Amino acid sequence: MDKLLLTSHFKPINNKYNRATLCGLYNENNNKYIIQFGVSFCNKKDQFVRKEGRIIAGDRAYISPYKVIEFPNKMTKRELLDFLYVEVFRISKNPSKYIKLQCKKIN
Repeated sequence: MDKLLLTSHFKPINNKYNRATLCGLYNENNNKYIIQFGVSFCNKKDQFVRKEGRIIAGDRAYISPYKVIEFPNKMTKRELLDFLYVEVFRISKNPSKYIKLQCKKIN
């Protein structure tokens, strides 16, 4: 497995946002194992589209990740999904924090 894109669509606990998409991009390269995270939020006024959320969050994970984790060993898909779901939980509790983090990386 060279690259793997994991996605999760969820509804943040905070009612300001309709839905959100989190992407984790896992890379194995020269005995380096990293996962990069990108997130996209859908405003309550907008219609949520999974495909668009996946594209935006995936691009952010690849171009300007808000968080990068490096692992000492190769990870299984199950372990990577566990990391993804922990991030979903963190983001859904405080989406504003992650919007600011993602915006800082993009600008």
